[in-house]
Amino acid sequence: MGLKIKLLNLFIRILDLLKLPISLLDTFLSKLKGFLKSLFAVVLTPESLIKYNRACYGEDRKLKIFGVDKISDGLYDAEKEFIEKYNFKKNKCLILGCGGGREAIALAKLGIDVIGVDFVKEMVDMAMENSLRSEIRMKFVIGDFTNLFFKQFSFDLSMITSCMYGSIPTRERRISFLKEVKKALKEGAKLYISFWGMGPKDNNRFFILRKVIAFLSFGNFRYQKGDRILPSNEFHHLFNSNEEFINEVEEADFKVDSLIKDPDSNIYFAVIH
Repeated sequence: MGLKIKLLNLFIRILDLLKLPISLLDTFLSKLKGFLKSLFAVVLTPESLIKYNRACYGEDRKLKIFGVDKISDGLYDAEKEFIEKYNFKKNKCLILGCGGGREAIALAKLGIDVIGVDFVKEMVDMAMENSLRSEIRMKFVIGDFTNLFFKQFSFDLSMITSCMYGSIPTRERRISFLKEVKKALKEGAKLYISFWGMGPKDNNRFFILRKVIAFLSFGNFRYQKGDRILPSNEFHHLFNSNEEFINEVEEADFKVDSLIKDPDSNIYFAVIH
C-alpha cells in the first residue's frame, strides 16, 4: 500500500508545483490531479483501503471534526425521528462507527443502553473522554466492522451514521458486514443506516480504464462504479441508485422499512429489519 500511495502523491505534488498561467492547461492539470487522486480507490486492494481509511480517520483534522464540539449537536433530525417513531426506551443499542460519541452520548441520555464500536483507536479514545466529560458511563470498543464479536440476539437496535456504511470497500464486504450485524440483533430489531448517493453531476467516465488499472496494479479487483476518494481524502462507495442499496441489504436477509433522501444533500437514510 505504502509505495503506491507515495507514487501517486508524488505525481500530485509535481502537478501542484506547475503553476502555469495558461488557464486551459491549468484546467487540464487540475483534472489530471483529480484523476490521479481517484486512483487510490483503484490501485489499493480492499484490505489496503480499510487501512487507508483507518489512517485518514485517525488524523488530527478528522478527530477535530468528530470531537467534543460535535457532542453538543446531539441527534440529527432523521436520527431523532427514527428513535421517536419506534419508541425505543431502555433498549440496548449498537452504534457502528461511533466516532467521538455524538450519537451514543445522546442516546444514553435518553436511557438507552449503548455500546459504541469504531475501527479507529483514536476515535474510541476520544469517545471515552467525551462520555466522561458528559458524565455518561458507557462502553466503547475498537472493532472490525466485518468481524463483530457480540453474542447473538444482543441488541434491540443498531445505527450506522455519518455514511460510514459506504466506507466499507466492495459489495461482498458490505453484505458480510450486514450479516454479522444481523446475528447480533434480536428478532424484529431495527437497523438505521445513512449512506451517500451519487449526485446528478457524478459520472462513471473512464470506468473501464480504472478496471484495467486495478488489474494491472493488482489492486482493487472488486472496483465498482461509485467507488470514490472524497475531497476530504477518505474512501467511500457512493450508491448509484436506491435499487443498488436495496439489493445489498436484501442479499443480507434484511428488508427495507423506509428509505428517504435528505432534501439538501445526496445523503440517504434507511431503516431496515
